[in-house]
Amino acid sequence: MDGLAAPSPSHSGATSGGGASHRKRKLPPPSLSDATADEDDDTTAPSSPATSLSSPSRPSSPSSSHSDEDDDDSLTTFTAARLDAAPASSSGRPPKPDSSSASAVTAAAPKPDAASAAAGDGKEDSKGLFTDNIQTSGAYSAREEGLKREEDTGKLKFLCYSNDGVDEHMIWLVGLKNIFARQLPNMPKEYIVRLVMDRTHKSMMVIRNNNVVGGITYRPYASQRFGEIAFCAITADEQVKGYGTRLMNHLKQHARDADGLTHFLTYADNNAVGYFVKQGFTKEITFDKERWQGYIKDYDGGILMECKIDQKLPYVDLATMIRHQRQAIDEKIRELSNCHIVYSGIDFQKVSFS
Repeated sequence: MDGLAAPSPSHSGATSGGGASHRKRKLPPPSLSDATADEDDDTTAPSSPATSLSSPSRPSSPSSSHSDEDDDDSLTTFTAARLDAAPASSSGRPPKPDSSSASAVTAAAPKPDAASAAAGDGKEDSKGLFTDNIQTSGAYSAREEGLKREEDTGKLKFLCYSNDGVDEHMIWLVGLKNIFARQLPNMPKEYIVRLVMDRTHKSMMVIRNNNVVGGITYRPYASQRFGEIAFCAITADEQVKGYGTRLMNHLKQHARDADGLTHFLTYADNNAVGYFVKQGFTKEITFDKERWQGYIKDYDGGILMECKIDQKLPYVDLATMIRHQRQAIDEKIRELSNCHIVYSGIDFQKVSFS
């Protein structure tokens, strides 16, 4: 089937720290991991001063069979225990739960400031990005401009050749044939070779560092002013980099300027429909049927799609055109609105009420 493009390559339980915190009722420091919090809970909780003091200081309830002397002895023992425990709690280090909670508070205290500062930075960054996006183009234009710069430096080339017998051109055509064979496994290799090497067909190729990375083979019908796209593929290693879109733009401009074509027709399989839609193709055929019927081959399982070539659009320099249009619209908006004006903040004077 002719008008095919290769499909793109195929693109925990609850933590132990939570259980330890419920078991010991102790908050771990924010900078510690759950595992460290568990180890601290298991090692330091038994030596907590609150636990060690509460056990001996708890008096046992006196039994009704004890005498008054036993009551006095137990009261004396209880009082002595309280007196012994009081200096330890007052003069010694603060209880560990208090210190841990205090350290947690002090460690967490700077967090709101840092968070607010980060939020402020985020607001400034987002404001800057918003301002930049107003002035510059989108991702499509940025990618197109990047590829255009590579073309200007000679690192990337888009060349259209047929079987003209030139050694270098033949090497590139053979490389393109191999890419079609790999990316279109359902297509017979003999059929690919016959069309690529046919002198009535042309191939727009992407040459990167003197190596072919993709291309489009088509047949122009100059008398009918339309072209039939036979194969379209990019090698798997270079896909999703904008080469396919840039390749189609070069093909449209070359077909319009060199071949005098006004339309492209192709049979696309289901995997290639999305790509062709992005390149301006549609399933609705508006081209006169009398001009193309009998010239292109019909294929089972393919979807006939059409693309009308604009006669004035600069296909290879769309990014520059879009940037100029955005600048013109922005200047017009500035004449009608003051949204671009940024006022300084209000400076409140500090008033002392003393």
